[in-house]
Amino acid sequence: MMSKTLFAPIVWAFARQGGKVVLAHLGVGTELVLVPEPENPYDPDAIRIEVDLCLAWCDAPGALLGSLDEALADCGLERAELVAQEGRHHLGYIPRTGGKPLEKARAAEGALGYELSGNAEFQHVLQARGEPAQVVLELSPSATAIVKAVWRE
Repeated sequence: MMSKTLFAPIVWAFARQGGKVVLAHLGVGTELVLVPEPENPYDPDAIRIEVDLCLAWCDAPGALLGSLDEALADCGLERAELVAQEGRHHLGYIPRTGGKPLEKARAAEGALGYELSGNAEFQHVLQARGEPAQVVLELSPSATAIVKAVWRE
């Protein structure tokens, strides 16, 4: 069996207070966690994307943290409080396969050299192969945050 890699845009990241700020202050390669939500009332195939903010920001340079603190303050949040409250932060979701957000992202990105996938594709691979070996934050050529998940043999 070969390795399998899937890419997906992150949706609903901006629905949470400070979500846009958190996402903008995570570096490429930040480790993410995929959490299936079979009890989700809107979509039983929903897959939540989480990030451990303590790990993501513990070694960040001072200039980044200063910028982060300013941006969070504009949202009425503090970094220490956000990290302490949540542990793993709910960043957003893998988009629904066939849904408008996924189709819009596919159209916006054009020819990437890979296809953006939705939750059905991720669920299929999760069920067949289990937890991915690596899930990280990447940037598409248009500088849009995307999830990269890799399953190895």
